[in-house]
Amino acid sequence: MKKPSVKPIVSKLNNIIIFFRKPIIKVLISFLIIVFVLIYFVSNYHELAYVVREIKPNYLFVFLALFFSFITVCIGTFTWWFILSWLGYRRNVLAIVKGYALAGLAKYIPGFVWQYAGRSYYLIDHKIPMKTIGLAIVLEFLMVTALGGILSSASYLIAGYKIIESSSMINLLIITLMIALIMFVLFLPKIFISLTNKQTNQKNRLDNQFYWVAVIINFTGWIILSLAYSLIIASLRVENISFPIALFLHSTNFFIGNLFLPIPNGLVVREAIIVFLAKDLANEYSLILSSLLLRMAILFSEILLVVTLHIFSMMFPGNTQSSFE
Repeated sequence: MKKPSVKPIVSKLNNIIIFFRKPIIKVLISFLIIVFVLIYFVSNYHELAYVVREIKPNYLFVFLALFFSFITVCIGTFTWWFILSWLGYRRNVLAIVKGYALAGLAKYIPGFVWQYAGRSYYLIDHKIPMKTIGLAIVLEFLMVTALGGILSSASYLIAGYKIIESSSMINLLIITLMIALIMFVLFLPKIFISLTNKQTNQKNRLDNQFYWVAVIINFTGWIILSLAYSLIIASLRVENISFPIALFLHSTNFFIGNLFLPIPNGLVVREAIIVFLAKDLANEYSLILSSLLLRMAILFSEILLVVTLHIFSMMFPGNTQSSFE
């Protein structure tokens, strides 16, 4: 029986990366990022204005939600560095984080390929092979999605079952899914190396301590961002959604939204999931609004991180230049 392989996937990513490493494409990506980030902000301006004018949110909760969103965005960038380190490419942390942060804004451009292509271009100066970048992208997506599924399943068993129709069969399926995802994360290093058919032969790529640190900090990021979402809900004065339920709503809508790759940033999909799950707890508009506000908090956090890193690189240029080990 022929063993499965991710070689076709990585090969396609490599072709995309080769195309997007052309200098003119960098200019195009940067331009599109600015345009679509502005479009994203303008399209949500009315919702923000309504919140400020009519709902009068608790600004302390809003500030805390922004703070925790920023922490989560930072965690995401460091996850990428640990993944590259696991694959044998330890580079200057700030240099990698800066490139990842810039590429992250590309997810607001329609078409999921832009964000991943952007990463490849911003890594061009760090002498990381295109195959490794492709492998890292696949690994990150699998790991992040699996961790989201684990948190979604666990939070369902803790609180989620109270707000949606539940049965012994559904509970058994959720438990089975959670165990399967936990096993997947535990064995992902071996699975991943096996399925790649030894496409890379870097001596440090099996240093699993980097993989496990990536798993731990990314899972922590899921929880912190769920806390930010809970604070946003509280700021809108929705009283009957506790943190465990907010944890379930957030992790579930992101987990499922991640599976809709062609849709930029899971737009609409995540809002629909939240409304479906929590329709008996709050009115539809408040639920949609809470999701949009979390999106805006993440966007502001991503922009703040990019600006902060640019300022830092101008003040201390030597600290953001890549070094090779």
